[in-house]
Amino acid sequence: SKEGIDWTVIEWVDNAECLDLVERKLGILDLLNEESRFPKGTDQSLLEKLHGSQKDNPFYVKPKVNNMKFGIRHYAGEVFYDVHGLLEKNRDTFRDDMLKVLKDSKYDFVYDLFGHMTLEEEGGGSSGARTFRMERRAAGKKKATV
Repeated sequence: SKEGIDWTVIEWVDNAECLDLVERKLGILDLLNEESRFPKGTDQSLLEKLHGSQKDNPFYVKPKVNNMKFGIRHYAGEVFYDVHGLLEKNRDTFRDDMLKVLKDSKYDFVYDLFGHMTLEEEGGGSSGARTFRMERRAAGKKKATV
């Protein structure tokens, strides 16, 4: 008011606690990433971990029916998420043709990010999943800029 600007207070809902459910340590994303690293991790085991670890969180909703879903109580209401295929979607996969393009970049910044990575087949499965292996380059080795 000292500056002579007319304004109105806007009421808003602080969504920080709901965001913490998703982003904090041992939140939904943390548990998803953890379960994705286990070779025998399944969508069902992820759901069980979520239900167990978030049961006391007022923003987490465990459906009354076991239907492979969990819910988040957002400011706008409850939203349910289906976990079918969630682990597979979250596992890091990378196509080798894309890695080759990035490794062959003429830009030092891009080359420095990807030049030392190799792709390896994971466990001979039919999914075609690949994983990065990061190797240290010898000190002083630098790709020439073209």
